[in-house]
Amino acid sequence: MRMLAIHVDYIKWKAKKKSKGFHEELGENRIGEVGDSVVFFVCGEKGDLGKIDLIVREMLDIVSRLKVKRAVLFPFVHLFPREIQDPREAYQTILRIEEKLSSHLEVERVPFGWYKEFEFRNKGHPLSISSRSI
Repeated sequence: MRMLAIHVDYIKWKAKKKSKGFHEELGENRIGEVGDSVVFFVCGEKGDLGKIDLIVREMLDIVSRLKVKRAVLFPFVHLFPREIQDPREAYQTILRIEEKLSSHLEVERVPFGWYKEFEFRNKGHPLSISSRSI
């Protein structure tokens, strides 16, 4: 898993167009906005389904350092993985991460497999941006 974590004042998104590959059906998350949170831009790699606990532990470590109670999972294939995960498997990985994280904090998930318009404001402190390769 490749992950870019950004502590934000807010993030807004709007799903605009389906990608050519696998995409989830949209529900209430087509348009969303979340205030003070950590946005996890994530890109799945082969084998990540077996690393869910490790991935969640890393995310919780970041969230606890920042003393934040909300996280946003943002699928973002553009983090250049070594071996990209199959899209259906990547979607399942994100759903399992969401399920595990939800028992610790409030979690929002941005739609998978859609081109999105998004806007956010980074808090700009020394720990506000971090990256991980798990």
